[in-house]
Amino acid sequence: MTLRRGPALIPIGTFSSVTHLTQKTLRFYAEQGILSPAWVDPENGYRYYRTDQITQARRIQMLREIGMSLSEIDSVNNACRESAEAASHLVHRHFISRQAQFQSECETYRTLMFGLLDDKAPDAQRAREVFVREASGGPVLAIHAECENHAMRKTITHAHHQLSEAAKTIGAVMRGPIFVRHMTKPFLDPRQRFQVCLPIEVACAPPEGMRVWHDRPHREAWSTIDAKDAEYPRFIPVIESLVDWLVSHNRIFLGFSTRVVLGKAGPAEFIWPFMDPEDEEGDQIERA
Repeated sequence: MTLRRGPALIPIGTFSSVTHLTQKTLRFYAEQGILSPAWVDPENGYRYYRTDQITQARRIQMLREIGMSLSEIDSVNNACRESAEAASHLVHRHFISRQAQFQSECETYRTLMFGLLDDKAPDAQRAREVFVREASGGPVLAIHAECENHAMRKTITHAHHQLSEAAKTIGAVMRGPIFVRHMTKPFLDPRQRFQVCLPIEVACAPPEGMRVWHDRPHREAWSTIDAKDAEYPRFIPVIESLVDWLVSHNRIFLGFSTRVVLGKAGPAEFIWPFMDPEDEEGDQIERA
């Protein structure tokens, strides 16, 4: 006697469309024992699935996307029959393992990039002296800019020129060098948003396309790097040095990214403003 499929069963074609898994993939999963059809028509071999298997198929797809092997997925499926906690423990353990692997890959990538771009080993560039100084604060004339990574240098140079010309036009007196204030992670995000800023003595009505904001008094950790090395990934050691210093001295970060002074001549400055309610012994204080 031939068994007939029940009304709650879904043919493999429909199941494939709903789960976004190809029929070839579904047959492969069945062979591996991680997602077997609920019923196979003995007359034509056509496969049918239950509606509750849609959730299981989507879970398998997500587990594959985070890099789980078929044997690991099978373990998660078996754990799901015991408890959600047991299954989540396996997924979390896999995530921790992948995270450690990713960090290792990042370090390998970093070493490789330095090797390609420079003869110096990265370890020789890591130790950067960090200084501390006080900044009085004051008005800042700024241009907001947005561009792809490859166009950053050109965009910043153009904004430098615009700010210098604007300052002359409105009679603003500079009180410090032009700097770049990043709104995104420098070179790590595919598209960059940043401000090119000119500290001025007195607030004024900004020219069209610019704005004036007030930089409050603060202290700042800073370090220098050769202008030729102020490109990704060569500037990574100086960023790491600033972050390490701020964390080890329990300082409060102002903003999530650095300010960068790219002068026409001489070294570039990487600056990270911070708050510190009281000076601690041992800090090197320099008046800005």
